[in-house]
Amino acid sequence: SARLPLALTTLLSCLLVALAARKRLGDEAGFWATAAYGSCLYVFLHSHVLITDGLLTLGVAAAFAGLELEKTWLWGAGLGLGVLAKGPVAVVLPCLGLGMECLFGRSLKPVLGIRGLLPATAIALGISLPWFVLEHRAEPDFLDFFIIHEHLQRYATKVHKRTGSAWMFLG
Repeated sequence: SARLPLALTTLLSCLLVALAARKRLGDEAGFWATAAYGSCLYVFLHSHVLITDGLLTLGVAAAFAGLELEKTWLWGAGLGLGVLAKGPVAVVLPCLGLGMECLFGRSLKPVLGIRGLLPATAIALGISLPWFVLEHRAEPDFLDFFIIHEHLQRYATKVHKRTGSAWMFLG
């Protein structure tokens, strides 16, 4: 079925949540984190609907798990996959998560302790950049549309005729 890859992304995301939570907080926390994540309605729906949000979620989960498990290849591959699925938001979300951890922990330790930034960046670019280059060659206006229109103008202007406040993007 066409939904099998989406179900697999959900299962892989659950596994990554379990591994990361187990390493940080122990076996019991790993179990409960996975149970909480796997029982979310949003996660369940994205394992059944043909949209790329499940791939974005897998990419972000892989990025966080790779950071927690100190597996440079995993967080680089997660960011690359996430960027392919949804664009720059795949980089923004982990950065926001790290920022919140620094803010609530009142320490820059989570960011300063990151190892392997350059190799992970190279892996992420190696996965995502070839597609963007090929797409730009085929359609020269693509990057302007995809990056500027779909990502920056969507949130910073009224180009999409949204009537709600900026807070709606946080929900």
